Order: sequence, then C-alpha cells, then structure tokens
Amino acid sequence: MNLQKIFNRILYFCFAAAICSMIFMGIVAGKKISIICALFLAATFFFVKRLNVSSEGFISKKEIYSRFFRVLMIIAILTGFTVKIVYSAMIEASFIADASLCFNAAQQAVNGDFSWVGLDYFQRWAYQIPFVLYETAVLKIFGDYKALYIMGAVFSILTCMLIYAVSKKMVKNENVCLTVTALFTWMPNALFQIDTMYNQLIGGMFLMLSVYLFSFIFTEKFDEKIKPKQILFCLLTGVFSGVSNLFRSESIVEILAVACYLAFVTVTQSDKKTILKYIIKSVVFFAVFFIGYKIITGGTDWIITASGIHPYGIKNRCPYWFIVCGLTPESYGSYSEKYIGIVYTLDSEAQKKMFGDIMHEIFADRSFFDILMFFVRKLSIMWGTPEEPHCMISDTALWHRISFLMILANHYLYLLFTILSLTGLKLKKFRNSGSFLTIYFMGYFCIYIIKEIAPRYRYSSVIILALLSVYGVQAVIDYKNNKLPYNSKIKNKIKERLKGKSQLNRSRK
Repeated sequence: MNLQKIFNRILYFCFAAAICSMIFMGIVAGKKISIICALFLAATFFFVKRLNVSSEGFISKKEIYSRFFRVLMIIAILTGFTVKIVYSAMIEASFIADASLCFNAAQQAVNGDFSWVGLDYFQRWAYQIPFVLYETAVLKIFGDYKALYIMGAVFSILTCMLIYAVSKKMVKNENVCLTVTALFTWMPNALFQIDTMYNQLIGGMFLMLSVYLFSFIFTEKFDEKIKPKQILFCLLTGVFSGVSNLFRSESIVEILAVACYLAFVTVTQSDKKTILKYIIKSVVFFAVFFIGYKIITGGTDWIITASGIHPYGIKNRCPYWFIVCGLTPESYGSYSEKYIGIVYTLDSEAQKKMFGDIMHEIFADRSFFDILMFFVRKLSIMWGTPEEPHCMISDTALWHRISFLMILANHYLYLLFTILSLTGLKLKKFRNSGSFLTIYFMGYFCIYIIKEIAPRYRYSSVIILALLSVYGVQAVIDYKNNKLPYNSKIKNKIKERLKGKSQLNRSRK
C-alpha cells in the first residue's frame, strides 16, 4: 500500500477522534456550545453550497469581485491586529499558576536580585529561566508590566503574518491565504493567551518562524540534489526551533516531524537508482537542522550554567511529572497533585524508580476497558472542551455574555479549521506540504495521549490546523468552479450512467 495513503488514513483517524471527542464532551458535560457550533457549521455548509463563486461570488474569477474580497480580508486582518493591541493595553494585572512565579522572579531580576533561582520551582524546572530573562528584559526596557501584555499581542500578530507567508507558499490563490489568516486573526484563542502573560504566544511565534523557513523545503520539489540554499534553510529552521523551545518545550514534536517527513519523502519519492542519494540528503538535512537546534538550546544551557545564574542550566529535573499528571486516572490527564511527591525527589534514579511504582499502581489493577475509557475521556477533554478565557477586563454581566460569545466563536473556528483540513486533504492531492503538516499535527495528537493536558495547550496544534485548512478553502473554491479532478470524475460517471439509461430506454421503445 502507498505510504501516502497510510498517512492519509491515520490523519482521518486523528481528526475523526478529535471531532468525536468534541461531540462526546459536549454531551457528557451538558454544554450547549458544541450543539450551537454544529448548527453554525451546518449554516456555513449551506451558505457555501448556495454560493455561486464561478459567476457572482466574492471569491470569483472576475477581477472586480476578487479585488473586493481581497480588500475586505485585508481590512478584517488589520482590524483584528488593532483589536489585539487595544485589548492587551486594557488588561489589568492578572497572573495564573506558573506565570505569577515567573513574573515575580522577573521583577526581582530587574533589581539585580537572582535569589529566586533557589526556589524549589526553578530548581526543578530550570527551563523556565529563559522566559524569566525575557520578561526581565521587557520590564527593564519599558518599565511597565503592561508592556508584557502588549508584547504578547505583537507575537500573536507576527504569528498571523507568518501563517499568511506559509500559506502563500502552499497555494497560489492569495484570497485563500487571506481568508485563513483573517479567520485565525479573529480566533479568540490568541486573545485568551494574552490574558495569561505566559509563554505560549512567544513560543508559537518562533515555532511558526521555523515552519516558514522549513516551508522552503516542504513546499518545493524534493529531489536527490543537495542545494546550499536548502542547507541554510534547514540550519535556520533548527535555530528558531531551538529559540521556540527556550520558551515552550514543544520542539520535540517538530524534531520528530522533520525526521519523519524526510524519511517519508525518501521512501515515497526515490527509486532503486536514487535511494542512496535521497538517504544521504535526508541525513544531511536532519543533521544540519539538529545542529542549529542544539546551538541554541545547548548554548543557552552552557551560558546559564557558566554565568552562575543556575547550576543546572535550563534542564528539566522532573521530566516524569508531566507524564504522571497525564496518566492520573482521577483527573483524566489534567493537572493533579495526587502523586506530587515525585517532584520532591530530584535524584534521577530515585525519581525513575518512583515513576515506575506510580505507573504500576495506576495500571496494575485496571482492566483493558477501564484504560481505554480513560484515554477516550482524556482525549475528549483535550480536543473537545471549549477553551475558557483566563481573565476578563471587567466582571460585569455584559462582559460575561461577551466572554461566552468569544468561547463560542473560538470553538466554531476550531471546528471549522478541523473540517476544512480534512476536506482539503480528501479532495486535493497529498502534497509534500500536506504530508509534513499532517505529520506535525499527528505528533501533537500523539504526545498528549501520555502528557498532561489542558484545552489551552491546543494553541500550537491549532496553528498547524489553520495551515492545513488552506487546502480546504482552496478545495471548496475549486469544487464550486468545477476544477477538482475528483469532482469532474464523479460528474462524468453520473453523465455516463444517465446516458446509458437513456439509450436503454430508447432501445426498449
């Protein structure tokens, strides 16, 4: 069987599981949001079905409609950028969980006090130090905590611009790229992230920058030749992936995605004569990418250690904690303090033994059905629960209603990106960019099977979904304009059958 078809089927399974989990969670939790979103999606489908893009629609072949739609989308994007900046300037100081510790540490560092590194939190999770130093630099330059919120809005805006840049390399239709960018720009999820004053926005922006640089590889024809320009792009991809990892430890997903993609194109696009050259090229590309990544992460770790800021650099000394939380049955993989004792054991061997004991305690007496239902419920929470805003501008009844509408809009766009991604990969050919982004999304889906979950952790994976949805929007336009080979084949078969039936009826007469 063709490997492309295998990956395509795995993608459908992941998306089907995500969609089913959304519906499942909506029913179990008794929420109306999933039902309302389903009605909006049905209305969207009806609108697209009725839209005549080939003659009078906004995304038309006629230049006058195309220009009007382009201007409309640009206005929507720029308005969205303005809303982000204004919203970030209006937020009052509000910190949740780890963000509060990091902000307090940054305030101390501004005054030259680095005693916070002795706190248990930074002794265990020293990888948060680069984020604290970033906040320290912002506070030192601007002198006001609101600058951190505004910087969050700036990173959100830059992410939207990078989505447009990558989309332009995936499809030629600029209106499609502007549509997806506008939808992501207005996705309330990014506003929710600004509220937290945490590291997902900055990590997501650098992650998108690394994807953009790698798009010069996965959107072009991948042959056996090694070009110097491609080597440079691989190196820069690794560098910015490393920068992203300093703020948000998710680059392991990109590392695995790059490795799997290179292996994928080597197997599917080479033959007996070129297989060795493909293997050499893939190994060289991955090595250069990984070197760029290690230059940033390893170099930062060495600088933090050598400068005396922290004796353990930026290491995670409790790597099992997030897995323990992710596999705790009582919380269905969400944060739980049931096994918190493992974080007080910093000796690696003792921690490893305790981890094994905890896993035995969790799974030893559970049936296969119990374990299966645990993962089903966990995935439904991760991929199906609507995301809540983390703080509000005010606590009035009006703002609570606005907040609900934002949650509803966010879940609708999330579902829309999912369906468009699935549609696009079904109706369009499985291109290099489609295979890389599919692998990337599958990486996020798989890692949260064992890792601690929270709906707000979906931010980076939604970026990948938004990019994949570009093919969905393009497929819808092509379908309406009768350009899809898939569509024309069906029409030809129907015409042949109707023609055959009419001839049969004539012969009977």
